[in-house]
Order: sequence, then structure tokens, then C-alpha cells
Amino acid sequence: MAVHADRISELTDPATGKPFTDKEIRDDLFAFLFAGHDTTATTLTYSLWQLGRNPGIQERVAPEAVDLGDRPLRANDIEHLPCTVQVIHESLRMCPPGATTGRMAMQDVEVDGYRIPAGTNTVVGIYAFHHDPALWDEPEKFDPERFAPGRSEIGRVGSIRLSGVAHGPVSATVSPCSKQHSVLRASCESSACNPSTTSFR
Repeated sequence: MAVHADRISELTDPATGKPFTDKEIRDDLFAFLFAGHDTTATTLTYSLWQLGRNPGIQERVAPEAVDLGDRPLRANDIEHLPCTVQVIHESLRMCPPGATTGRMAMQDVEVDGYRIPAGTNTVVGIYAFHHDPALWDEPEKFDPERFAPGRSEIGRVGSIRLSGVAHGPVSATVSPCSKQHSVLRASCESSACNPSTTSFR
């Protein structure tokens, strides 16, 4: 019986040089499937749905697609697709593929009078601050132009990333949602290398 080799089983950890375990490979494949596929599908589906509901916006995006022709999209094309990029950013704001993300407090911290001990798992509500009227004018309105150069809303957001998973330095204010009585304001740093932990300042 012939044994078929695969490239995945030949991969090694660059830090140790050792082969990945079956569990590590399975976990990575799971991440690729859900983080790499579902997030893209959700964003594109929501973007197309909003374009269908907003013919005026669709009319501004269509010429950008026509100008590309039938060839595959290249990275340097992005700068020539300002309306399309604004639609995608607004879609990510309104319908983030990951509405929350988890973090772990690395040290004891007090947030709005609540003590959070080191080691506590917390949840950051990405959807909540993407819909916060303190950060966005008319947050429930689909308005891609809020991402146009020079719009004041972007300055208020600071370093918040429009994505399902926070990465890099992040300063976040999570406001109370309707009918909720709690407020969590956290200034945190997260890292793509260790996305499940957060150091509070």
C-alpha cells in the first residue's frame, strides 16, 4: 500500500526546528478555516448586501470594478479603489466577523471601580464600540464615506482596528449597550504574537 506524503506533515516550527504535533496542525487548520474563510465570506456577503440596498453607493463602486477589467486583483490596485475600500471598512464596522474577542488581564487592574484580578479572562465587545455613538456619527447608518480622508470620525477612533480580532496596539472604549447597566472602559495593548493576553495601563 502506497503512503502519500503531504506538505503539512513536513512543516517544522521555525523556533524549535521540531515538527508540529497533530494537535498543532489541527488547531492551525481550524484557524485557517474559520478565521481565514468565514471572516472573508461574512465581510463580502455583508458588503454586497449593503451595495444592493444602497444603489447610490453601488453606482460609485461599479466604475472601480469596471476599470479593473477581468484580470485578477493585485495589491497595488487597492489605492485605485477608494470607494470599494470604504465600503469594506464600513461593512467591517457595522458587521464585524468576530463581534467579540477574549483577553486575559496580565496584572491586577481597576476599571470603573471594578477590580479585575490578574489571570481573569475578559471579553472585548468589538461590535459594541463599532456601534458606539460616542465614536461614530449615526452608527446604525451604512455610510462608507465616514472612512474618506479627512473625516473627523476616524480621528476619534484612534488605533482601534476594524476587524474581528484585535491586533497591534489597541486603545478601546466599550460603552454600555442599550438596556445594559455596566460600563467597561479599558485601555489595553494586545499583540498578534499573543492575542489572548492584554496588559492594562
